[in-house]
Amino acid sequence: MPALPHEVMRAALEHHMPERNKKFLPLNFQSLEAGANFAKEHLKQTA
Repeated sequence: MPALPHEVMRAALEHHMPERNKKFLPLNFQSLEAGANFAKEHLKQTA
């Protein structure tokens, strides 16, 4: 299953998110990146 590139997701959220909620984006992007890194490492260990 193809994954959505982080840059595309980031651009879409920044474009469509209301201004009042954009202050929450940096922490959410950081969390998504951490989750992606964890998944990559976990997949390496199980492969």
